Amino acid sequence: SVNTVVNSGGRLVGYTTDGDGALRALAAAGLEIKSRRVTIVGTGGAARAVAFALASAGCGPLTLVGVECDQMEELAGDLAAAGREVKAFVAGSKDAEQAIVAADLIVNCSPLGMHPNVNETPVSARLMHEGQGAFDVVYNPMETRFLREAREAGCKVVSGVEMFVGQAAAQFELWTGKDAPLDEMRLVVVEALGD
Repeated sequence: SVNTVVNSGGRLVGYTTDGDGALRALAAAGLEIKSRRVTIVGTGGAARAVAFALASAGCGPLTLVGVECDQMEELAGDLAAAGREVKAFVAGSKDAEQAIVAADLIVNCSPLGMHPNVNETPVSARLMHEGQGAFDVVYNPMETRFLREAREAGCKVVSGVEMFVGQAAAQFELWTGKDAPLDEMRLVVVEALGD
């Protein structure tokens, strides 16, 4: 899931900044990753980048919840091959629901809840509870139904806007070699999404 190409001495090198953006968002929110149980909903490109970033950051057991079984099994296999403890369950199953309840951090990497389908949610409100973190990679709307219901359940929430800004900051830094102007970047995103 390359989203950034850098000309390095005449050689084009591809990077994905989604994982870095996710780690920056979680760190800015003060959510601890190390040894925490993580359940990721969705198994596409964003889920792959986020899962490997969280694994590299030392998260605890990973659980994948998805609807694309082949894609989910492939991601689970790649994570296991990299030495990660990982389980995979079909969305809506009892095992998937138990994994969501048991998670320290729930991450939505699916498109559920994205504009214009703002009434959709990847996780039933009844499965979330106080003490969990809830992170949505969806940034439009800025507060999805998933995040709203997670906040109401007592979870600490992280908006996809933070990942969007974080991954863009990583891109900026790769291209320029300079620190990204995070506050200005966030302001531009919030103003654009507020329209």
